[in-house]
Amino acid sequence: MVSAEVRLANRPDTVVEKCFFRGTGPTEEAGSNYESYVVGNSNELLWNERFKLCLPEDTAAKALLVFKFTTMRSFTGSDSSEAEPPVGFAAMNLSKEGLFTNDGEHRLKIRRIEPGTLTFDQHLTNYILEDTVPPIPSDATFCVETFLCSTQFTEDNTLHSLLHWKQDIGQLNSEESKFKMKEILRKFTFVSEIEILKVSTIWSISNVKFLPEVLDALFGILVEGGTRGELDDYVYRSLVYVLIMESDRFLSLSIPFLTLDALPTSKRNWKNTSPNNSIGPLSQRAC
Repeated sequence: MVSAEVRLANRPDTVVEKCFFRGTGPTEEAGSNYESYVVGNSNELLWNERFKLCLPEDTAAKALLVFKFTTMRSFTGSDSSEAEPPVGFAAMNLSKEGLFTNDGEHRLKIRRIEPGTLTFDQHLTNYILEDTVPPIPSDATFCVETFLCSTQFTEDNTLHSLLHWKQDIGQLNSEESKFKMKEILRKFTFVSEIEILKVSTIWSISNVKFLPEVLDALFGILVEGGTRGELDDYVYRSLVYVLIMESDRFLSLSIPFLTLDALPTSKRNWKNTSPNNSIGPLSQRAC
């Protein structure tokens, strides 16, 4: 049997309740763990199932996904069976420093649990504290595939840096801070449109992701005092990149997301943009 549960990385003995979903039904009741069974006659057991995790914002940044491996014992002459204590486990942090793990496949090293030694919580604590290295071919591994669908968190380092530029860089009044911002804006045009604008998942979920936050960050850089227009060209290129997405048929949405009324009043205070801003009206229409 394979079971999955979410714990907190800083409190491994705490299980996050009611966060697992087997499907997308609106009336489906959330569970605190996910269990499945796999039967195999080879050394490579296949557990090819999907489930959905819905985590609150204050928990997601420190969430730890834990997998337990348990053998089932059948009673002689009966169809009933019961689970024995876990014989092994694997775990992965879903985020690190506010940045979620990349989408795709991840190979986790399986730790064997010797009977009569430490408790499971103690084994898990040691697993987290160890400076783990990538598994080698001789290690027993467990492969999982993740896909993030969130309007609060991102797996893209450049997008994360742009959205949190005030916390990471601060005021743009030094050459070093301006250089860092130029590098972020230069890399921004290589961020996937899917990551900024729209998500389509196996659960048939589509939504506008970080568009309002991205526009807020870009105009916030424009109104930041002390830049003397040095970053304007970088910001305008980023704005054009965002506006082009609206005309992309693949990314077209059925809602008017590029309207001035769609944003709060606090996000329209752009009157203090650079005096050299020759396309200020266009910038306002962009939102």
